[in-house]
Amino acid sequence: MRTKVDAAAVALTADKADAGFVEPSVRADAVAAGARLKPLVALIGWRGMVGSVLMKRMHAEGDFDHFRARFFSSSNAGGPAPAGDLALADAADLKSLSECEVVLSCQGGDYTQSTHAALRALGWEGFWIDAASTLRMQDDAIVVLDPLNRELIDEGLERGIKDYIGGNCTVSLMMMALSGLLREDLVDWISAMTYQSASGAGAQNMRELIARAQHTIALPSGGFRHARYRHRTLAQAFIRWRLSECVYRRRSTPLGRR
Repeated sequence: MRTKVDAAAVALTADKADAGFVEPSVRADAVAAGARLKPLVALIGWRGMVGSVLMKRMHAEGDFDHFRARFFSSSNAGGPAPAGDLALADAADLKSLSECEVVLSCQGGDYTQSTHAALRALGWEGFWIDAASTLRMQDDAIVVLDPLNRELIDEGLERGIKDYIGGNCTVSLMMMALSGLLREDLVDWISAMTYQSASGAGAQNMRELIARAQHTIALPSGGFRHARYRHRTLAQAFIRWRLSECVYRRRSTPLGRR
């Protein structure tokens, strides 16, 4: 039987919970005693290109006011976190992850593949929110694009769906642009072909891409083998296409299949 917690302890626990991490046993006692604590959200991959943009957007929208954030790192566990007084947790520590009600990952497909199933195997029943493509086609996951399929997301929450996965960026933008036409039944058919950009390979490869592009464009016109690539704009377009093909390629999943 859980230890009873008096009103003062409940208030103190709630204040600490809003400021940062509270041990699961203490949290459970406080909740049992009537405290309403904000959900604890694990943030992984927040330093990358996708994650950093997401963090800025969440700060701008005031999202951090509605939950307690616990930052995880796959390379700098124990280091300072970007917010709060807690050190960075280890992104491979399943126990620490399981103490969070929500895991929000922008770490990439390899991390999802190595962590998601293992976390579920421990009995974790929290929400997994992911930008990677690994789980997009799973039967118990929903691809989220709320301007387009908010009703499906709400239905999934009611049905107890726990995995919510971001769609392919190019396809998501296309679907948002065309959603009005589709709702009005004004589109007979669509032929969609997408080519992944280099950004999916991560910040390091993007820096390499930019450095190579700047070096190549800086060459005198005679540096290009074919005269048709001497024009600066054409050269940039060719470099972006060619290097993105070399740096990173992955299968894209049409949002419409989910």
